[in-house]
Amino acid sequence: MIAVAVLPLALASAEIETGERLVMVGRNGSELDACGAVGQVYGLDTEGDSLLGVHIAPAISSREKDRVENGNRLFLCDESGDWYGVVYQKAGDTLQDCGAGSPSAFVGAYRGPCRYGWVHKYFVEFLAG
Repeated sequence: MIAVAVLPLALASAEIETGERLVMVGRNGSELDACGAVGQVYGLDTEGDSLLGVHIAPAISSREKDRVENGNRLFLCDESGDWYGVVYQKAGDTLQDCGAGSPSAFVGAYRGPCRYGWVHKYFVEFLAG
């Protein structure tokens, strides 16, 4: 008998950008939240741009895909060196359940419905988890 792995539809149909490192969720076990902690963006200079870049991979040289501001809540799902892999929503987004703050048996790459990417730890204040 041959076992066939079935990927969740969102992962199977999603395109992965060159150089992208996917944010992994569910590594804490099915009894715990898909993402183990919650934080918020803090410490950005209030003069000028004051936005934190969200990157496609945990490296300053990787492409910036989005930006978040002070106070933006983040689910902290993955970690690599000085970077957190995060799932988040921004002001103006339609509020929805990101699936990151509740227990899940799924272990793998997060592909939505909310935004996701990598931010530098220096600008993230740990809140809970």
